[in-house]
Parts: sequence; structure tokens; C-alpha cells
Amino acid sequence: MFVDPLVRREVEALVDSLTQLGAQGVSEDVAWGSGFPPAEGADDYYTEIWGDWFVTSRSPDCFRRIVGIGAVAVPVLCEHLLDQRPTGLVFDGHMPMGGAWFAQEYDWNDGWQDSPGDRFHYFGSPSIKFPEAHEKKLFPHHFRVADLCYKLIGCIVNRNFYAGRGQPSMCAVLNSPLYAPDLARLTRKDWGSITPQALRESLIKDFLTPDLACNERRRRRAGAYARLAFYSPADAVRLVRAFLGKPRVDGGSIYELLEKLKSAKSLDKNWAALKPSLSEAKLEILVAYLRSDAHSVPSFPGDPAALRVLNELFPDEDPAREREYAAVSNYEVRDLLGDLVHDDDLELDRMIAQILNDVEEWFPGDTYNQEGLAWGCVERLHRRSRNDDAVMAYIDRRKRNEDKSGEQLWDYYRRIIEERTK
Repeated sequence: MFVDPLVRREVEALVDSLTQLGAQGVSEDVAWGSGFPPAEGADDYYTEIWGDWFVTSRSPDCFRRIVGIGAVAVPVLCEHLLDQRPTGLVFDGHMPMGGAWFAQEYDWNDGWQDSPGDRFHYFGSPSIKFPEAHEKKLFPHHFRVADLCYKLIGCIVNRNFYAGRGQPSMCAVLNSPLYAPDLARLTRKDWGSITPQALRESLIKDFLTPDLACNERRRRRAGAYARLAFYSPADAVRLVRAFLGKPRVDGGSIYELLEKLKSAKSLDKNWAALKPSLSEAKLEILVAYLRSDAHSVPSFPGDPAALRVLNELFPDEDPAREREYAAVSNYEVRDLLGDLVHDDDLELDRMIAQILNDVEEWFPGDTYNQEGLAWGCVERLHRRSRNDDAVMAYIDRRKRNEDKSGEQLWDYYRRIIEERTK
């Protein structure tokens, strides 16, 4: 694919600079996880290492610059997916409780992309088998330019292309195109000809039709928002406004209904009694939950009871079909709010301040989820230094109700606001 010579020269120089990271004293932590380097805070970098957000080293400047260039950098990075030059970043292979191994994990959004096959699945790819003599030489592992280019392409296109990641069992999984050349082939096939417009369209799809599995939906949608806020800010604001304006459904009640249907011996009889009470919005969210529960990936088989209900009650609903839902559950809104910190839209501030004011109505009688929703609202509003009155009003309301949950957190926010307004 043609790349402007000036852009190519800039990206090539930045790729060359990857070989100097170790000499510059950069920690090998930066090779792990994913994230979006241009959106990092001034003093920290959050990367998913042990299955949760974990604070590690801040990304080096060359990471932020490469990812900041965006789609036009991807074809050049793809040319370096078999680049064997060392970076000076070294992982010794020692883990506190478990081992380390190499896999060929390739991330895709199954909400709208076809699967490349089970052996590539993110968090489910089998380990690579090496000859015994070679296996003894795998560690310490010297991260190569190819490994970091694989990671950086993922940072741009909203895919977790992990050069290294932690396994929740305190193990480490490494992915290198040099050991798994199919990773280079798939990446070039899917992303090697990406243009800025095609990346924009892909990120919009990621936001509107994220993965079927619930635990992946938040990650994909939040990642799409962060990248759009940087590459195409008007799209980010437009999508979030529309998302927050959708008809809202209580996800807890739908989940209870789902469990009732899955355990019903006479499905038709139960459905006939329940269906008249369901609005169109509730039916939509029920289908979304069924599709998620029925969804099957390597290492995580789908729930056969959910698949049976889906097939019998909604026979025309293809579990693998791309679909954007007109309604949204209160849980999905709760999950996204804390990530909405990368735009400056005043209307979104107003909408989120209103959610904070109405938080008890979003999760009636559910203090735990009220706190989760409120935390997301406050995270947005206090980071943007706006709507302090709305935040303080919520804190005071909690105090008046003698609600002890999250008291330290709310005292923390109160101090931040008071210091800022002095």
C-alpha cells in the first residue's frame, strides 16, 4: 500500500528507535499489555497485565508518537512484523507462582468480524510446541522489533495484540510473530491496507457492535471511544450522546427473566405468560443477554440452555450476526461512564451530571451498583473539572442518608474539589 514518503520516513525512524529502548533504561513492562498510549495521563500508564488494570511504566515517547500517527502508520508497522532486531527489553521468564509460554493469540471483534479460527483465539490459543532443544533457549526472552510492532498495531486499531500478558493464574503468555508467523499473516490481511477512513469506520463499528461476550463488550467499546476521541473527536461525542440517549432497561430484571426461561421445563407456556409484559426495549436486551450467554469461544463454552432458549423463542436470530441494539441496559451505561474522560463536550457533561442526580432511579434499592454508576459519573466530571456542584450534591445526599458505603472515596473527591475551587 502506498504511504506518503514523509510519513514513511517518520514512522521508519520511530521504528528504528525501538531498538534503543533498553539502552535508554526503559522497563520491559512497556512491552506488556495493550492500551492507547496517546491517552495516558501525565504520570502513569494503565495496562491490563493480571486481568485487572495494573499501574506499570509509562509508555515511551516513541510509542505515543507512532500510535498518534494513526492508520497511516499501520502499513509500515506491518512491514516490520518479522523484524528480528532486538529492542533491549528482556523478560527473564520467571513468574511468582506459575510458568511462561508462547502462544499465537489474535484479537478480533466477534460482534462484526469473522473468526480466523480457534487456534488463534484471544485468551484461548494453545501454546506453541517447540523442539525440546529449542524450548530450553526461549528464556530469557528478548523482545524484538516485530513483537513491539505487533503490539502497536493493536494499540492503533483497538485490538489486544499482546506481545506479553499476564494469565490470572500468575503465569505469563507471550505472542511473537517471529515464533508464530501466522500472526503476521493475519495482521497484514486484516489491517495492512487500512486507511484513516477505514479505521474510523472500524472504530465506529466497535462502539456500536462490540463483542458478544459481556466481559469483552466494555473493553471494546471503551477502546473505540478513546481512539475516536483522539482520531475523530466529533464521532466519539456523537456516538456517546446517542448511546446515553437510548431507551434504558433494567438489566437485573432481564437477567432474572433469562434464568427463569433457561430453567423452565415448559418453555412455550412460560413465554406465553411473560411476553405480554415485555416492551420492545426489554425484548432487545433479552436477546442481547441470550446471545452473550450462548456465545462459545475456546476455553469458554457457551451455555446450552441459553442457546436452546434463543433457538426456540427467536429462531430468526443468528447468534453470530452483526447487530446494533436500539436499547441499552443500565449495566452497560455503568460500565462505560468511568472511561468517558477523553473529550470536552459540555452536553455530555450535562447528561452525565443528570445521571448522577438520578442514580438511585437507575438501580433502585441496589446500593452497590448505585455506587458503581456514581463513581463513573464522578470520574468523568471531576477529571474534566466541571459540574463540581453536581458531584458535591451527590456526596452530601449520601451523607444525609447516613450511607457509609464508599465514604472514603467520596471524602477523597470532596477534598479534590475543595482544593481546586479555593
